[in-house]
Amino acid sequence: MHGWVHHLPGLQIPGFDGIYPLSIYTPPGYGQGDRAYPVAYMFDGQNLFFDGGTQSGGWHLHEALDRRARLGATVPVVVGIHHGGATRLEELTPGAFWGRTGRGAAFLDGVITALMPQIQADWRILSGPENTMIGGSSLGGLMAVHGFFQYPELFGRAMAMPPAISGDPSTITDRAAGRDVPAGSRLYLDAGAHEGWDMLDVVTRFVDHLETIGFTAGPDLMWFPDAEGDHSETTWRRHVPAALDFLYD
Repeated sequence: MHGWVHHLPGLQIPGFDGIYPLSIYTPPGYGQGDRAYPVAYMFDGQNLFFDGGTQSGGWHLHEALDRRARLGATVPVVVGIHHGGATRLEELTPGAFWGRTGRGAAFLDGVITALMPQIQADWRILSGPENTMIGGSSLGGLMAVHGFFQYPELFGRAMAMPPAISGDPSTITDRAAGRDVPAGSRLYLDAGAHEGWDMLDVVTRFVDHLETIGFTAGPDLMWFPDAEGDHSETTWRRHVPAALDFLYD
């Protein structure tokens, strides 16, 4: 029993010149019925499934999801947005970054207006924030956290492995300030001790801030500081099963 990864030629985002291929995972049995599934929108889709074109191998996310399906656990449709081009730094940063003005906020708005309606029309997915996750690693994780707090009415789940907060001088904690924890929301965060850029310390401070505004470890927040983790797909692949268990069960 296994799901399928469908490769679509590309997505155009209003206001951006690039074409962004999509890799869409459908759970086992998707083609044999009319059941609708939760949906996960994830950045850096080129790294999510297979090893080709990655620096240290893919996440093998489809294998983790197939294992969940065999156990009868919740499995989402996953929409992976490829983003490995030269403009990735600018397009996946919602604030100022190393002297540049990030266009991540506009890029996410384009995903919301151009991609999400298309997915809702063409694939059998459940609606509502409780059924919609946003996720990614590094800059993709930064975008996931940004989307989670900027659009709580759309994204009730977020996976950030880890969010690249250390490179964002506008401090992503400002985006969380003053916001109540949306009922039923869940946020997964991790960081490794061997990532560099003081990533572990910065994300730890972010987690401390989240707890001051009402997030509670267990019900709505999972924080995994990995003493052995580095900034690579190999580390994130190890983290995927526990992240899915928290976000979906």
